[in-house]
Amino acid sequence: MSQALATSQPKPFPAQLDEYQDQLKAALPSHISVERFKRTVLTACNQTPGLLAVDRRSLFNAAVKCATDGLLPDGREAALVEFGGKAQYMPMVRGLIKLARQSGEIATLSAYVVREKDEFEYVLGDDERLHHKPMIEGDAGKARLVYATVTFKDGTKQREVMTLAEIERVRAVSRAKNSGPWTQWWDEMARKTVIRRLLKYVTLSPEVARAVDRDEEGEFEGMKRAALAAVPTPQQEALSAMAVEVEDAADPLPPADEEISQEPGFDFGAYLANAEGELKNCADAADIAELDAGVTAMLKDNGASEDVVRHWRTQVLNASKKRSPR
Repeated sequence: MSQALATSQPKPFPAQLDEYQDQLKAALPSHISVERFKRTVLTACNQTPGLLAVDRRSLFNAAVKCATDGLLPDGREAALVEFGGKAQYMPMVRGLIKLARQSGEIATLSAYVVREKDEFEYVLGDDERLHHKPMIEGDAGKARLVYATVTFKDGTKQREVMTLAEIERVRAVSRAKNSGPWTQWWDEMARKTVIRRLLKYVTLSPEVARAVDRDEEGEFEGMKRAALAAVPTPQQEALSAMAVEVEDAADPLPPADEEISQEPGFDFGAYLANAEGELKNCADAADIAELDAGVTAMLKDNGASEDVVRHWRTQVLNASKKRSPR
């Protein structure tokens, strides 16, 4: 009896993942070992336990897609997230930049948020140029523009600038427009949006094009939902039924503008809250400098965004001023 029950129980997830080893190995690029990739997947599931409760086949499919694009689902290059009872793979800003630089044609790819008190000049024409001098100390104000720049191996550049209104139109078609990453990590989502817009006009390697296409499918799904919402109810019900049939057959990816529906792999909010608590207990400038060095290194190692680093620098500056002799 007990033996029959034991054989009917599902295998633990690590054992199931081992069964996909050959498929993952075939999909991964040579510089990422299958063991390293499997460890990253297991870490992602440990950090987001809800992934183990979703449809298991969707979780394996998401992992294989991530492997095919040559990215690690570590919360920085890419993420495995739960949405609607299924696991989904989403490339992130660092992942897109990594793939672009590996393409052979692109030397650098970057994206930044411009704030109200930053110096910014964008000139088109025969002498096209872009100048951005961010305000490093103090409150730089609200975001007003986002831009991305790609530099090719021959030295030529191509740029894309998006206004706040344009970014918000992309956000408006996301299912998580009022929650999740768009409210917690707006700058990361905005940078990803402008990078995707820029890469539409760039000749990409198959690997980069595939990763961007996965994102484009998501944006199209969001636009489709927005258009469907404007249709009168009787027609909407009919179109929705048709859409369900197509989605069941194609098993499409979720909206790419939703990087993660829960917090990233590294919880910057919780980490900074703890660090700021320690900052208040620093007795002098030496203590502040020692703490600052450790926190800054941790933020950089985990791919913190400009806004996160700027927030921490502001806290350090304010603490230093309070302890400076008058």
